[in-house]
Amino acid sequence: MEIQFSYIVILYLLSAVATAAFALVCRYRWKSPAAPYFTLLFAAATLWNIGDAGEFMNITPAAKFLCVCVEYPGMVIVPVAWFLILLYYTGNSRLITKKTLALFMAVPVFTVAAVVTNPFHHLYYKEIISVLEQGTFVGIYLHGPLFWIFIAYSYGLFLIGLALIIARFWGSHAIYRTQAFLILLATAIPLIANYLYNTGGGPIPHVNFTPLLFALSGLIAAYGISRYQFLSLMPVAHDRVFSTIADGIIVVDDRGDICDTNPAAEHMLGVSPDRLIAQPAREALPGEMGELPGAGPADQPVIREVAINLAGQPQYYEASCMPFDPRIPGRSLYRLIVLRDITRRKQAEAALADASRKLTLLTNITRHDILNQITALDCFLELGAGLAQSEEEKEYIAKEREIIAKIQEQIEFTREYQDLGTKAAQWQDLHSVIARAAEQAGAGNVKVHNAVPAVEVFADPMLEKVFSNLISNALRYGKTITSITFTGDVQDEVFRVVCEDDGEGIAEEDKPRLFTRGFGKHTGFGLFLSREILSITGFTIAETSEPGRGARFEIRIPAGAWRFRKT
Repeated sequence: MEIQFSYIVILYLLSAVATAAFALVCRYRWKSPAAPYFTLLFAAATLWNIGDAGEFMNITPAAKFLCVCVEYPGMVIVPVAWFLILLYYTGNSRLITKKTLALFMAVPVFTVAAVVTNPFHHLYYKEIISVLEQGTFVGIYLHGPLFWIFIAYSYGLFLIGLALIIARFWGSHAIYRTQAFLILLATAIPLIANYLYNTGGGPIPHVNFTPLLFALSGLIAAYGISRYQFLSLMPVAHDRVFSTIADGIIVVDDRGDICDTNPAAEHMLGVSPDRLIAQPAREALPGEMGELPGAGPADQPVIREVAINLAGQPQYYEASCMPFDPRIPGRSLYRLIVLRDITRRKQAEAALADASRKLTLLTNITRHDILNQITALDCFLELGAGLAQSEEEKEYIAKEREIIAKIQEQIEFTREYQDLGTKAAQWQDLHSVIARAAEQAGAGNVKVHNAVPAVEVFADPMLEKVFSNLISNALRYGKTITSITFTGDVQDEVFRVVCEDDGEGIAEEDKPRLFTRGFGKHTGFGLFLSREILSITGFTIAETSEPGRGARFEIRIPAGAWRFRKT
């Protein structure tokens, strides 16, 4: 056996060491479902490098052919392993099964068999010639038809993988675009080298640098793994998310036809995909749901609660219809309908409303009976007052009647408090609410200035009671009051409503107890009830006057609970 030494042999051996190291690291250090495919890739590249090193060390065509037989099992696995990596990374790992693996390996196994048996048919290599090039004997391989079948298969896998990468990551998140670029770069370097070799190009004729460059590809992959978490941070396939999400999703194109649905939507509607896809939304979707794509402004989402009868049982859904850009040239916005099952919530709301109705009825009956008994008791006290002889007896009866009056006030408070929060919050015109409260309070000679701008607030329906209490308290306690003013402004996305008067103001020692239940000269429930009403929707109220000046109450309405009224 004639042997030669060349710097190219050293390069192949160094590359074999590098790719073997990458294979070991992928196998034992990195925990990822994709790691075995990387291990397979670099192990195959290692065998390819070793075979090429042996090919260059030998001079005779027969010895070179034996080394070719050694390297080919690695060579044919490289494109398959790389394609498996791309399938996994692009979210198509479901395609990797025992059957598909057998299909992917059919051509490589046939190729290895064709190479080993080539001396009997010469269909893979017509002839192998050893020639001297720049002081080194290199092999010239005259390719037969079976060789080009393998090349077409290998390049086909690379091109399909390239298409998957581009289609999957066009317009995706920046880190995934960087990962995709590194994958494409690691793929392109050995692929270009192989293309140049097969077409007769390259820096040294008849020298295949493809396995050498897999060491560089490994370095790029290692950089991607360490810097961009290539094996641990992998994108989720959108189609799988779409098919497994619990909410129903219906996509309506710009013509009003349904172009896609997920299994959850088909289950919610109780229909099969063939009765939805390519059907007009107005006809295929039940009830008001079919009108959603055309409801409201074209660039604004629409939200509705819809009911669907399935097998005689009503099912309730919150349907959100929103526009999105399909990024298809020549197409306008599509509409995305998202269905969220709120049946249990509606059932709970109905049960709660029924329980609240029954409790309110019981409370009203109990309150009515108690008031009847108090009225009777008051009558007997009135009779007793006429029979009282001493001043002490009259004083006792007077105190008893004061207690009865307090009980009546507290019972009347429960009548108002029981309605608190029983009705859903709603958008209300703040200026109009204050105007109605001022009219009901009967300010008399006191002027009520309503300078609140055109703002709507999302509050409990009892909001008017808050401003009625503020005006009533000002009239009741302000002996010198001549005016009450309401103003409003925006401060750090919070809308402030200020109620101030020009009366005597509030004593400093009383301020900490203003909103305490029972504090005050009248019932002591007005400000307490006002604070409770406001807190339902996240509003706050505070007394912020300065010593020696009139009372000043400030109501703060958080962002999202107020909006300027459209005029």
